[in-house]
Amino acid sequence: MPTPFSARLVRDDDHATFARFFAELRVPEETPAFERWRSLMAPTSFFLERDGVPVGYAWYELFGGDGYVRHVVADPSLRRAGVGRALMRELARRFRAAGCTRWRLNVKSDNAAAIALYRASGMDVEYPTAVLRFPWSALASLPRPANTIEARAAAPERDARLEAAFGLPRGRLASARTIAGARVLELVDHHDASNPKVGVACFDPAFPGCFPFKVARPEFASALLAELRASSPSDVPWIQLVVEDDVPLAKLFVALGGTLLFEVLHFSGPLPGDRELSA
Repeated sequence: MPTPFSARLVRDDDHATFARFFAELRVPEETPAFERWRSLMAPTSFFLERDGVPVGYAWYELFGGDGYVRHVVADPSLRRAGVGRALMRELARRFRAAGCTRWRLNVKSDNAAAIALYRASGMDVEYPTAVLRFPWSALASLPRPANTIEARAAAPERDARLEAAFGLPRGRLASARTIAGARVLELVDHHDASNPKVGVACFDPAFPGCFPFKVARPEFASALLAELRASSPSDVPWIQLVVEDDVPLAKLFVALGGTLLFEVLHFSGPLPGDRELSA
């Protein structure tokens, strides 16, 4: 009988092991450098081991009552050996201990094995998401909003209203501010200043890109992007955008020269008990 899996937190000397698992995600971003990984990811990352050898990896975040699964990776040589299920059980255990009642994640739309795992864990599709790169050279081609729409830094005391308006997890904007150089922006309509649902974006200069990037109407996107242009590295001719639950906006970006990198499905569901996941 195989030795049971065990979970352990990552250590500072685990970056190379993390990099090996990160490569299995098959995303266009470079592996996060040591300092970024240690400060932003390692505190809520763990390895699944068998006989002292890492066979799986996960990274998660906590937002209010939601547990957000960011990475779930099984060693390619041990897929279909229960590593994915064991990672999900450990994630659920950690989320329950933190007081979460729901969990959520993104998965590439063509990853059939992972989708089956998440459905078996009690999750279902909530909405589609497009991950794309939009060239700065096409910024002028975007439709322009009315001149009453203004992009500005979002004050922390505005976070709760913005998160509620756009369906973001509680604490998502505060979390974005912990990233070095990050900017959290909102759009304000001066003809309806009390309305929080105009636009919001969290810009991370390391990509450089925005997650989330949300606007109430496609023509509002140019106001956010114009404000971010000066903050983006001058040697990178594009900005990466994660467009959640907004097919018209994603199609507009692609039609104007954006490159669709991949599509993901956002899954969510009530956090199950340990017995439910063991079934």
